[in-house]
Amino acid sequence: MDFRQSPLFRLRTARFSIISVIALALLGAVLALTNGSSLSAGAITTATAGASGTSLCYGEVAVPQENADTATIIDQHSNLITHTIGVEAQPTFAHYSGDGRFLFVSSFNAHSIDVVDTSTNTVLRTLSLGAVHPLRFVSNFDGSILWVNLYDGTNYTLQKIDAVSGAQLVPQVAFGQAYSLLLSPDETTLWIAQSSLSVDMFELNAMTLVTQSITLMGGYGWSFSMNSDGTTIYMADPNGTGVLVFDTATKAVTQLGTITDLRELVVSPSGTTLYGVRVNGWPALQAVAIDTTTGAVTQGVNINSLVSGGVTNGLAITADGTKLYYSYINYANGGLVVVETANFNTGTFIPLEIYTAAATCPLAADPTPTVPTTVAPDPVAPAFTG
Repeated sequence: MDFRQSPLFRLRTARFSIISVIALALLGAVLALTNGSSLSAGAITTATAGASGTSLCYGEVAVPQENADTATIIDQHSNLITHTIGVEAQPTFAHYSGDGRFLFVSSFNAHSIDVVDTSTNTVLRTLSLGAVHPLRFVSNFDGSILWVNLYDGTNYTLQKIDAVSGAQLVPQVAFGQAYSLLLSPDETTLWIAQSSLSVDMFELNAMTLVTQSITLMGGYGWSFSMNSDGTTIYMADPNGTGVLVFDTATKAVTQLGTITDLRELVVSPSGTTLYGVRVNGWPALQAVAIDTTTGAVTQGVNINSLVSGGVTNGLAITADGTKLYYSYINYANGGLVVVETANFNTGTFIPLEIYTAAATCPLAADPTPTVPTTVAPDPVAPAFTG
């Protein structure tokens, strides 16, 4: 098992508050809002509340900051921190519900998951999980159900949880560590990758948690991503020579393209492009784009030209497919590397103390209603009749 997959890898006891403040202050100094105004990074701000039940997560990127016990919200358009939300101890994973209404943040040390209302960016409730640590998890579209991989220090389990009460909806099942936890678009199937010497893909009934099939994919699974219609799962195999492609209908496994040392991987909303990072001669980290039809590889920005001394541990893409967020971990010197897909040879580094992937809002358009403005016609003087 590699270091980044260990459930205890993210266990931190120290708090680097001073370093975090310095990093956030630096961010506020070097970035500016697109309208020319500025906002000090790290400041806790109040969101403008929308109508009841309305999501305001459009354009947001959520990043757990473990040593600060916060979820940091970044605006994807300006790359500025807009909110800092206090959550339970050592937040490790973040996930938005499909409708963007809720942000879920798991806390490894607090044995819990916080439910954040995205219309106000405040914690609605905390779901206590008992004496177990939450690892990967996923929600259904409206955020009413969570599927969570849990670890008690010895064994792993899988639970299906009511996201309002925290109650288990079906008996938990013994299950190994999930290297991926993906829910089909119709919410009927969980796809879970496990690995010892090679990767097995498990198909589970999402209602009952009963295993339906197990397919040997082979390889060494580092990162997994499912396309928007749920027909294909892509796997980055750093020990292989290409991307492994899993057909969810036929269970067939094929290889796409030729690429070595591939790590992080995410598929574009259109399904036409895979974005990832490969080790281009250690420790050089190269952003790459892969055509999902031909397997052709396009080289992007050298991440080490923006920041050095660490490794990547997660990759997220915005709902409109315009920006990529590479999580770059290097203790207090880590952060997000932001790359525009239309400008793939350059990037921006946002200093943050992070250890896991960011979560991007699933809304591709702003749901905020606009009030049309009616312009009255210019008055016309009556004609002179004499």
